[in-house]
Amino acid sequence: MRLSWKRLLITSTFLFTLTNAEPYATLNIDKLLVKNEQGATIDLLYLQDRIEELSKNAGTYPTQFDSEEDQRQATKEIQILLEVAKTMTEASTEPSTLYLSMQIARIGHNLDIKGAAEQTINYADQFIKQTPDDSTGYFFMGAFLAESGKIKEAKPYLDQALSLGNEAARWSIAMSYLFENRAEDALREFKIYQKNFPKDPRTKQMIELINSEDFKIEGAVPQ
Repeated sequence: MRLSWKRLLITSTFLFTLTNAEPYATLNIDKLLVKNEQGATIDLLYLQDRIEELSKNAGTYPTQFDSEEDQRQATKEIQILLEVAKTMTEASTEPSTLYLSMQIARIGHNLDIKGAAEQTINYADQFIKQTPDDSTGYFFMGAFLAESGKIKEAKPYLDQALSLGNEAARWSIAMSYLFENRAEDALREFKIYQKNFPKDPRTKQMIELINSEDFKIEGAVPQ
């Protein structure tokens, strides 16, 4: 089976879910920005809810929406949230603020917002510098870079996340091995990942795909 690297990235993300886009619930700006005598404050719990809602449809690339109108509404919302993230990080660079902001920027990148990729990397880099012993930032950065096609740049972050105990990083590490045409190494990582996350339905299909007799990745970098 011949499979282009670009197509492989898309397939691995959406195995079993391509036809299961969820309805998009629109933003309520009055809930996000709570007016008071000083102006307005950001309701962080509602912001977290919005990030979760947007992630259902735009947490990965390509995005999944029931309609073009839903995607247009989500794009408008993420532009607002990117401004909110900018405002928050100008006021505070606490790890919790940076984490919310890098999630917002990542969604913005998936929705093709110009400059969102650079914002994602900037927020994630600041998060890592403040939490060097936490796997979260390394895993986030590595996964984001890998999803963006920057496999070689992603690998050190994923390796560090794994060394800090984040077993979920094995999925992206396995994908990076495939990009390097190292199918056996990828297969080993997928099998370990499967043991740790037996309910993830993607792994079985990826293992079967690699084990197929004519499996080949077009565009992989030779060793």
